[in-house]
Amino acid sequence: MIDLGRFNILGIQVNAIDYESAVAQIIGAAMHQHPCSVSALAVHG
Repeated sequence: MIDLGRFNILGIQVNAIDYESAVAQIIGAAMHQHPCSVSALAVHG
């Protein structure tokens, strides 16, 4: 799993993670009833 942490890109905080780590974080947030925002953006986005 890759989770390099959060980076500021043009004033927007983004996490540099792979799909496996993203899924783990989403499931963990759901199981503990914590809020979690997710957006999938293509490489050319």
